[in-house]
Amino acid sequence: MFVSKAKQLIQIVLLVIAFSWHPACGPVHVEPQVAGEYLRKHTVSYFDGIKTHEFEEIDKLVIRPAGRGRLSFAIDTVANNGHTCSMDGEASRVGDHFEFREPVDLDLDLAGGKSLECVLELRVADQQIELRDINHNCRLYYCGMRAKLDGLIFQRVTAGQTLETQPAQPKEDSVLAIPGLPLRLRPGGGCAVHADYSRSSRVIATSPFKIEEICFGDTKGPDIKHDFKWFRILGAPVNSLQISYPLPPGLVLSIYPRSTLARDGLRWEETTGRGFVEWSLIERLPKFTMVGLKYCRTPKYTSIIPNVQEKKSFKWREKVYDCADPEKTAPPGFRRVFLYDYCWFEKTTGPDILPESF
Repeated sequence: MFVSKAKQLIQIVLLVIAFSWHPACGPVHVEPQVAGEYLRKHTVSYFDGIKTHEFEEIDKLVIRPAGRGRLSFAIDTVANNGHTCSMDGEASRVGDHFEFREPVDLDLDLAGGKSLECVLELRVADQQIELRDINHNCRLYYCGMRAKLDGLIFQRVTAGQTLETQPAQPKEDSVLAIPGLPLRLRPGGGCAVHADYSRSSRVIATSPFKIEEICFGDTKGPDIKHDFKWFRILGAPVNSLQISYPLPPGLVLSIYPRSTLARDGLRWEETTGRGFVEWSLIERLPKFTMVGLKYCRTPKYTSIIPNVQEKKSFKWREKVYDCADPEKTAPPGFRRVFLYDYCWFEKTTGPDILPESF
């Protein structure tokens, strides 16, 4: 009896040792607890055509588990002049980091005739994640001209913590008057009379704002005369909101020439709408504010300017708007405007801060 029990005990011990060395029962690798939200606070500059302004931005990286050795990620960043990166996907553990790979679908001319691959590494260390864009191919596909992914470091945000500070709510009687905000874009009416290029401006003091009138034109455009005139806010009273407050999507923040020739058209910066929830503030935007500006085809100019922004649209209160689509209406309180090869929605309500003579 005693020998039989001893044999059974020995057999059990041997089975335990055997299974502990079996490959299927090897030690299970536990992934670091990296799921959560990571933020990156930094300063960006915006050029309004005359001077450069600096503002704080907060980039965001969200990590979620996606199975053993895998994670899902979503990245949103803002760089100078409002250029952004927006990217999401799943990354797998490779050695000491996580790695995302996919072919980059780019015009072969832009890629030098070669097929490219986006390889993004996410390196976790000390409650932070560093991004490495191998060969910078991810940037080509997911980022604007002045934005990038490589070398960005995001800090983990734990429960109850945030890098963001909520700005104070504006006073009930304040105007959403943003320095640099363009208003009432119109044909120049011959304000630019030089043979090749003209850009002029004058500052008009109005209470309580200072308004700049900008005139820009070219009399040697192809078959037509391009000239533009608009107004922009130079300053704002103490009780006005500043640019750091979250702004609605598609809002045109600045306009300036693409080059020294007006026939080359206009450039502009517009908002993404990230973090904006206070839709009641829309009524405080000045009259003639512009949203949804884009290049568009018009019967007169189709043969001159290609429709390079045919699919551009923006979302306003969960509804998609496109100024070039006749089937879509304008947002409430706005009207559709066409000028040369551009269209946009112009605000018809709100504070009128331009003098009547304008």
